[in-house]
Amino acid sequence: MECAANRLTLIAENYLQPFAQIGSNIRTNEYHLYQIPWPVAVLSDVLSDADVKLKVTLSYYIEPNPGNKQYASNFQYFSHSLDFKVIRPTEDIDAFRRRVSSENEQAEYDGTQEPWVLKEVVRNRGSIKKDFIIASGADLSTRNIIAIYPKNGWYRTRKKLGRANSEVRYSLIISLETQQLDVDLYTPVQNAILTAIPV
Repeated sequence: MECAANRLTLIAENYLQPFAQIGSNIRTNEYHLYQIPWPVAVLSDVLSDADVKLKVTLSYYIEPNPGNKQYASNFQYFSHSLDFKVIRPTEDIDAFRRRVSSENEQAEYDGTQEPWVLKEVVRNRGSIKKDFIIASGADLSTRNIIAIYPKNGWYRTRKKLGRANSEVRYSLIISLETQQLDVDLYTPVQNAILTAIPV
């Protein structure tokens, strides 16, 4: 709805199975990795020293914890939680995968090593997670890989309810914008998408 030459919005909708029961154990099951079509040349050349805003919104449906009030804590009220991570400027894909996989198992992470404005501690309070970074075009030119990964919830902790293998849906919205009205972020991405999809 807001795409313009200097403001790009990309949307993905998908399903993910956060957990899997293997025998009597429930483990983290999967995460999704997106390689986003990105206007690399514009960011690294034209906007190298200019401020560019990267905004990520993750929205997903949760089931509230059924039954007993003892399970109504903030941590166990949700059936599951999802979060996102964006590759760092100097990070290779293997290191990023290891970082996401290791943090998959952690209930909390404060996000202090990332330049997000809201940080993960603040954005972890609901099922719509939104945050943004303002950085140079050069910095953001390499940050086109994003992971969507699960965190704990009662799907995992209340095994007797039999929901460990549930699949969940989510929407991911990524926007990139600059205040420079004469810069075209939209067309390079549109061309990359049209080239990648055979007719």
